[in-house]
Amino acid sequence: MKLKLFILGIVGLLLTNCTEGRQTVLEVTSFKLKSTANTSAFHKMDAEVEDKFTSKQLGFMRRQSGVSEQGRYVVLVYWNTVENAEASMQKFMEDESVAEYASMIDGSTMKMARFTINDQFKASNSNFVEVMSFQTKEGIALEAFNEINKKVETDVTAKREGFLQRITGISEEGEQIVTVYWDNKANSDAALQPFMDNTISKEFMGMMVQSSIQMIRFQMLNSLNNQTMKLSNKDKVVALLNSFNTGDQEPIGYINPNKYIQHNLSVANGLQGFGEVMQHAPHQGFKANVIRAFEDGNYVFAHT
Repeated sequence: MKLKLFILGIVGLLLTNCTEGRQTVLEVTSFKLKSTANTSAFHKMDAEVEDKFTSKQLGFMRRQSGVSEQGRYVVLVYWNTVENAEASMQKFMEDESVAEYASMIDGSTMKMARFTINDQFKASNSNFVEVMSFQTKEGIALEAFNEINKKVETDVTAKREGFLQRITGISEEGEQIVTVYWDNKANSDAALQPFMDNTISKEFMGMMVQSSIQMIRFQMLNSLNNQTMKLSNKDKVVALLNSFNTGDQEPIGYINPNKYIQHNLSVANGLQGFGEVMQHAPHQGFKANVIRAFEDGNYVFAHT
C-alpha cells in the first residue's frame, strides 16, 4: 500500500512539473448585454454554458466570468493552446445549445483577444479581478519592460492586503495584458491610489501608449450568484411585458398594488384595471415585442 501511494505521489509530482513553466493561452472576451436582456437569467445561463459547453472542449483549463459596475461583462478562459481556443470559439458560434445565451449579448460591444502567458493560475478564491490591456511605446525594449513589469508585482502590488495573484501575457499583435486577482473589491479599491503614486508604477505606466490602455475591474459572477440576487426594475418591466407572450403569472407580482398608474385612458388604475384588461384579452392573447429598455433610477423606459 505504501509503495502504491509512493508511486502515485511521484506521478503527481511529475504532472505538476510538466505544467509549471509551460506557456498557455488566456482568452479575454468583454461585452455588454442587450438592453432587453434579463441579467439574472443571463447569469444563470452563463454558469450553464461553462458547465455544459466550454468545460467540455478540448484543451479547456479554467473559465471565469464577471461584470463591472458599468455593466460590462468579462469572460476569461484559460486554454492549453491557441488552436484549442480557436476550435472552441468556432463551435460556440455554431452550437444551438448556447444560442439563447449568445442572443442576449450586444454583438457591437464585443471584444476578444488571446494572450500567451507563462503563469499558472493559483487564485481560485478570488472574488474581484482587474484586467488591463495596452500597447508599449515604440522603441521600448521588451526585456526592459518585462523587468519593470515584474518589479511592479514584487515591490508594489503583491505587498497590498488582499492580493492573490498577478498574471501577465502578450498577444501575437504585441498587445500586453495584466490580470490581477484580489480577494474582494474593497482591497482592490484601497490599492489603486497607492499604485498610481508609486514611482515604480509611474515608470511602468510611462512605457505604455496611453491611448491604448483599457482597464476593466469586475466582480466574479459566482460570488454574485452566492448572494441573494435582486431583479433590477428594468428586468421586472421586461419580464412583465414578455409575460404577455408566455402567459407567466409571476411578473404580475412586480406591480405595486397601491400605486399602479395606467397611462391608457380607457383602462382603470390599479391591479383591478390591469386584471380587467387581461380578462378581455383576444383569443390569441396580447403580444409584446420588447425592442429596447433603459433604467434611470426608479424609472424604466421600454420601447415595444
